[in-house]
Amino acid sequence: MVAILGSGIGPDRAASASITSNNHIDTIAGSTRVLFDGVPAPILSAQSSQIVAIVPYSVAGKTSAQMRVEYNGQASASMTLPVTDLSPAIFTDQLLGKGSPLILNADGSRNSATNPAQKGSIITFFATGEGVLSTLPVDGRLATAPLQTPLQAVTVGVNHAGVQVRFAGAAPGFAGIMQVNAQLDANTPSGAQELIVLVGDKFSPPATVFLQ
Repeated sequence: MVAILGSGIGPDRAASASITSNNHIDTIAGSTRVLFDGVPAPILSAQSSQIVAIVPYSVAGKTSAQMRVEYNGQASASMTLPVTDLSPAIFTDQLLGKGSPLILNADGSRNSATNPAQKGSIITFFATGEGVLSTLPVDGRLATAPLQTPLQAVTVGVNHAGVQVRFAGAAPGFAGIMQVNAQLDANTPSGAQELIVLVGDKFSPPATVFLQ
């Protein structure tokens, strides 16, 4: 999932994703399209200054891709973008990775300093950039059972120690989002602890999880 910043690249008022009849996120929103090497990307939102899109799986294995934006039939100049197969990052409550990480305690409540997780319990968080899936990936398809999992192994670390990953795969009802359920170690110290997710050999930027 990527954010594209610019000027005049979409409508003045944000246009949200639309879902096709076969449960895929459409590749056009508010007369805006984004293409990577000519392949249209599913569009989550489009506005004059920012587009949020899901990079097509067709760029997998490449080191670069040509991206262009089309709005109302007018195309931007193409840009050459570097491509990597893996770039995990944990979702936060603000755009572009800003704000606090979206981590849920076992009871579904938001993890925070005032609502820490119980030691030994299971937390849930969400990430993107997990790369190609282990079964046939389809751009923009809303995930349903059986849920797809990343081709590369997923490891979670809390306080610089590995914890048990109960599930790492497509978040039900979403596209471009990986859900991770991880069981905290009963012996992890209390308070704010560093949380990272490792996909293959690539680490996410660190986030903070709070423990009782």
